[in-house]
Amino acid sequence: MREAAFEIALGRADFAPSLAERLGHGLIGLTRRLLRRRRAALDLAELRTLEPHRLADLGLVPSDFADLRDDLDPAEATRRLARAARRRSLADRWAAE
Repeated sequence: MREAAFEIALGRADFAPSLAERLGHGLIGLTRRLLRRRRAALDLAELRTLEPHRLADLGLVPSDFADLRDDLDPAEATRRLARAARRRSLADRWAAE
């Protein structure tokens, strides 16, 4: 009877993961976040070096960078720039119609 219950339990996926599995997933998640943050910092540094006409191709203006604090997380800074570009793109689309 005990063996049958163990076999049934092995076939189910709704049991909590082991400590090792949770630690492994946590380390993988941490690594991904660190890599994403590093990539965002590199992208932000590259965006800051672009000329205004290149920024305009992306839907950005130099004043978008003036609003970003220096202590802001690079991933959050790139998200804010993406939102600004999206808003500007939508406003241009509505103005054209």
